[in-house]
Amino acid sequence: MTGRTGLGCLLVVTALISIRPALAQSDKAPAQDADMAAMMQEFHKWADPGAMHKHLEKLAGTWTVVMKMTMDPSAPPVESKGTCSSAFVIGGRWLRQEFKGEMMGMPYEGIGMIGYDNFRQEYVCTWADNMTTAMLRLTGTCNEAGTEFTLSGTMDQPMTGERDKKFRHVWKFTGTDTYTMDMYDTIPGKGEVMVMALEFTRVK
Repeated sequence: MTGRTGLGCLLVVTALISIRPALAQSDKAPAQDADMAAMMQEFHKWADPGAMHKHLEKLAGTWTVVMKMTMDPSAPPVESKGTCSSAFVIGGRWLRQEFKGEMMGMPYEGIGMIGYDNFRQEYVCTWADNMTTAMLRLTGTCNEAGTEFTLSGTMDQPMTGERDKKFRHVWKFTGTDTYTMDMYDTIPGKGEVMVMALEFTRVK
């Protein structure tokens, strides 16, 4: 049994244990049956994808990506290209993103997951790539129309020794088949600075 499978089984068993007392008594009285129905309704409220997950549908598909990295504010951005494939997994609860391209003249690949936490009422995004052994985690919100997402997190910077440095991503849909992602870093002495801009165009 793999660690992932074992963890999945553990979560299911834990959920069953938590509701087993109600299950054991559910055939004793109509009132208890009603309690069990209410419990299951509450369970699905937190466990099932909902309206906030639907905002992520716009991200699904295959995209070409143009990345513009600002290495020196006095010089033009360094441009590179790639592709991004995004699809829903785990019953529509998470959108899995896979990126391949180049960055600073080197092959670049990364995998991300984004979903909505019904209980905490926030979007959650993770990202791992071949430029680091660390995994990024971001949380945030979107506007009412679901056309702009703002996600923030903290990261370590081994090259400078910085820990828990704040960063922010802003995704904006500019059309049905286009969106942008602006990445902001926190630079000592300068505050928040946009360091990379990505332009996504859907492949049809």
